[in-house]
Amino acid sequence: LESKYDVSQFEKSTPSLDEKKEKYDDALGIMRESMKRRWLRKHGKKNYIDFDDAERDQMKKAFDSLDQKKSGKLGVDQLEEPLIGLLIAKSREEVQELIDEVDDDGSHTIEFEEFLAVINP
Repeated sequence: LESKYDVSQFEKSTPSLDEKKEKYDDALGIMRESMKRRWLRKHGKKNYIDFDDAERDQMKKAFDSLDQKKSGKLGVDQLEEPLIGLLIAKSREEVQELIDEVDDDGSHTIEFEEFLAVINP
């Protein structure tokens, strides 16, 4: 039997198991972080919170707008202009130093949590 439906389109649009797991892990991490911040606020330890939920949402939007490749990582090319413009760094070299200072995995790029550390040192 010949099908009148193009199955290849469905296969392309269906995320792989690894993609689903990664998305789940990301959502779980966000939820845990939010719960931790909520607990700290509730127990009078707000001074241990870097950004509240609304601020984190704004920072995530800023991060995503810089991450045009949607890789989840930013390098010196994406961060140079904004960080110098915000007077967080004075030169490309300082931007790279900031990245290297918070870059936990040695990739010379930063993920969202590392980005927060740069914005709120």
